Amino acid sequence: MTTNITNITNINSFYDLGKFATDASNGLFFGVILIALFIIIITRLRLSGHEDAILASSVACLFISLILLGVGYVQIIFPVFFALALAGSMFYKNFRPQ
Repeated sequence: MTTNITNITNINSFYDLGKFATDASNGLFFGVILIALFIIIITRLRLSGHEDAILASSVACLFISLILLGVGYVQIIFPVFFALALAGSMFYKNFRPQ
C-alpha cells in the first residue's frame, strides 16, 4: 500500500504526524521502532553479558513503550512483551545454574 503524505494539510505537530503514521501502518509503526531499539540496545551492551544486555534493553523499552501507550501510538501488546522480557531476564539472572 502506497500512501502519499505530501498533501496532508491537517498535520500541525509531531503528535499529528505520529498519529498519521500509526493509523497508516495499522498501529505498527512505533512498535517496529521499539523492537529495533530493543535489538540495538542488546547488541550495543552485549560485551557486558547477554543477561545484563537483555535486562537493560527490556527496562528501557518498557518505559518508552508505556509512554507511547499513554499517548496512543502503540498497542498494549508491546508493553506486555517488554514486561515479559524483563521478567524472564530477571528470573534467568537470579536462578541460572552457577
